[in-house]
Amino acid sequence: NWIVDGNVYWRVLNNKRGNPVQLWPIPYWMITPHWNEKDPASYIDAYRYRVNNSTEDIPPQEIIHFRDSEDPANSRKGLSPLKALLREIYSDTEVANFAAVLMKNGGVPDFLLSPKEGSFTEPEQTQIAESFQRRRTGDERGKAIGVSRAVSVEQLTFDPASLDLSKMRTIPETRLASVIGIPGVILGFQMDKAAKYKNMEEAADQATEGYLKPLWDYID
Repeated sequence: NWIVDGNVYWRVLNNKRGNPVQLWPIPYWMITPHWNEKDPASYIDAYRYRVNNSTEDIPPQEIIHFRDSEDPANSRKGLSPLKALLREIYSDTEVANFAAVLMKNGGVPDFLLSPKEGSFTEPEQTQIAESFQRRRTGDERGKAIGVSRAVSVEQLTFDPASLDLSKMRTIPETRLASVIGIPGVILGFQMDKAAKYKNMEEAADQATEGYLKPLWDYID
């Protein structure tokens, strides 16, 4: 919750005497500060807690709210540095999706088929396209394709040989490790795959001293 969103919520449960007896964590996507927008003096009137299709307004004194910095769009909430890198996460996801599509096609990218002379009739176009598609995906991929006349094949997208997917994924990993404050080798990122095991202890110490201890101090 802290790393991904920058907001951590604990609910304080009191006994009948009003003394706190339990602390319950609430995921950040289930609770949010609520206030009267028409009242300029209103800051946080309650924390709106959503479970399934029902909501509950919890008094602020019953919520411990840890905030990482401050959200410029809403000063009542924190904002994780990781949220600033959502585009990087999205691009990394798209690289993974692209690789999955290529694997599904047997590593073959999209192509445009066109006759070298004249034009295809609609039945010819359908027949050639279906035959080509069958032989680049599924059980028939890799088989030869027979056509009745000369056809030119134009590649429409990058293939794995011309597009180094590993380098594209390294950039988001580097930036994510940077804003989180934990060395990539500790997070298991590929960018540090060359790191030796002898460096692991040093990296773990760096993560503890540079990230965990300041966070523990803040929580205290």
